[in-house]
Amino acid sequence: MTISQTVFDVIDRVAIPTDPVAAQTIRQHRVKISGFIQTAYDAIFVDSSTVMDIALRLTSATQVATLTGEPDLATFYDDELRRYTCGRVGAASDAQRAAVAAHVKRVTLAPETCDRAALDALRSAGVSTEDIVTLSQLIGYVAFQARVIAGVRAIAGVEKSPVALDTPVALVRHDGFTTDSLDWASWLMPVDVASATPEQLEILDESGPIARKSAYYLTLIHDADVLRQRSAAYNAIMYAPGGLDRADRELGALVVSTLNGCSYCASVHAQRLIQLSKRAELVRAVFTDPMSAGESDPDRALILYAQRLTLYANEFSTADVERLRAVGLSDGEILDFTHAVAIFGWANRLMQTLGEPVHRQAKSGQESASRGDGADRA
Repeated sequence: MTISQTVFDVIDRVAIPTDPVAAQTIRQHRVKISGFIQTAYDAIFVDSSTVMDIALRLTSATQVATLTGEPDLATFYDDELRRYTCGRVGAASDAQRAAVAAHVKRVTLAPETCDRAALDALRSAGVSTEDIVTLSQLIGYVAFQARVIAGVRAIAGVEKSPVALDTPVALVRHDGFTTDSLDWASWLMPVDVASATPEQLEILDESGPIARKSAYYLTLIHDADVLRQRSAAYNAIMYAPGGLDRADRELGALVVSTLNGCSYCASVHAQRLIQLSKRAELVRAVFTDPMSAGESDPDRALILYAQRLTLYANEFSTADVERLRAVGLSDGEILDFTHAVAIFGWANRLMQTLGEPVHRQAKSGQESASRGDGADRA
């Protein structure tokens, strides 16, 4: 069972419930991305006979939205839970629901703290590898969705009162950021490409040119339908022609990854930012302190926007949009930057919670099935 929607998708309906047309109109700047966001929703929120059935998926989505400070999105998911389960408990045991809820909280608020033991706790509760991948995608997606909603609402000029959080999203600082190329090792067993189904191989090829050799993609392909939609959204957000300059999208990716403590993503997108802008000094400044980096007004405005949407989505406002308008960005460019910032909240929550970065000189000590070859796209 897939939950179907009306002509207005979830973001349109939640961002501006009194006028979803206004939200839809803003998002026409990137209509393909809007479509991919909704088809990702359709791929994630399907019923299953496993632990991650529709009841637990909707419960987890409600929790992510609440923790992020988007109560209207939480209400949406809670209403869907009541509508589609009609009070049925679902397949998961109490222990499994508790393990999933603890993991949802950790990944939503502090993805950098996740480690192999966090996944072992899920497996000990009887959550399968496939369900762990699905759960990770779900958390990342709803975190992404909440931030796009906040951005679209602010672009439309709709002000909302700040939402108090019991536990704020944490700013992470460490010394592990580098422009060196890193590899990535999975804490799960990636799919063996030799035994992958034709559909899985097709989706890997759609995802990127190195996906068949990438531990990251071979882990995510455990939930092939979600990977297909997420890859389509990611590629459109980061590489679509026109609109916001590509270097500025990479700056958003770099700032978010640094704030979340994702050294793998920070490495990849630092390299890309330098390639596009020739501004190694900007990368060094972000690595040193993403809260104060930026030499020009446009840089500072973009970096502050990324900070606010990443760490303080619960109090994001029209003032955040006005700062970007003041340095010359159009509403379409602001939407592009919102998408880039939000997609890296999703990317970090996959990279940081399903595996770990590996320095290439240490790579020989890793199991071959868990190695990444080449630079994974986040």
